Amino acid sequence: MKWIVSVFALLVLASPAMAAMDSAAFCDEMATQVGGDDKLVLDCLKQEKEAKDSLAAMQVPEKTLTFCTTVAGAVGGSYKALADCVDKELNPQVEAPAEPVETAEAAAPAGESAAKEAQ
Repeated sequence: MKWIVSVFALLVLASPAMAAMDSAAFCDEMATQVGGDDKLVLDCLKQEKEAKDSLAAMQVPEKTLTFCTTVAGAVGGSYKALADCVDKELNPQVEAPAEPVETAEAAAPAGESAAKEAQ
């Protein structure tokens, strides 16, 4: 498995604009933790290369890149994690607030609620 990691490590070199991530070590460790095989490592390295290439084609603000590099480093140093973080930072999805839960008293007409309190 180490020779596969070494071959793909040569393909996944960091660009000067972003911190170097050790994709080979990340993928090898990830595969070891889940009991994976060479195919899992190859799939991981492919995703890492795609993420790195995608990042290289983007213009990412320095502040976002710095923040996301820290996030990616916290999960073991992954270009995929870096790309996911950058995507979320540059394209935030605004979640709709949760619908308020209506209680029985809130649903009752004003007169009924007042009548219950008077009892």
